[in-house]
Amino acid sequence: MSNSSSASRRGQRAGSTAAPVTRPKRVFKMAAQKNAKREPFSQYYDRLVQGGTRPALAQVSLARKIAAITLTLWQREEDFDAARIAATA
Repeated sequence: MSNSSSASRRGQRAGSTAAPVTRPKRVFKMAAQKNAKREPFSQYYDRLVQGGTRPALAQVSLARKIAAITLTLWQREEDFDAARIAATA
């Protein structure tokens, strides 16, 4: 039995395509890349890097934080408030 078909789909769920997952992932990664040096997210990013986290991993952590904030704001139907983010970052 050959695993060649499963090897080509490594990292994907069975029966799914990569496109629906990769677009949001790219969006949040780009947002993290652009905002790593901007307030209110720069404090969070800098704290991770100064704590020994590799910059690439710190960007992924920032992307996850931005995604979580986005989901929360969407669910609560609230607007973005940078002051509130800076207090929790």
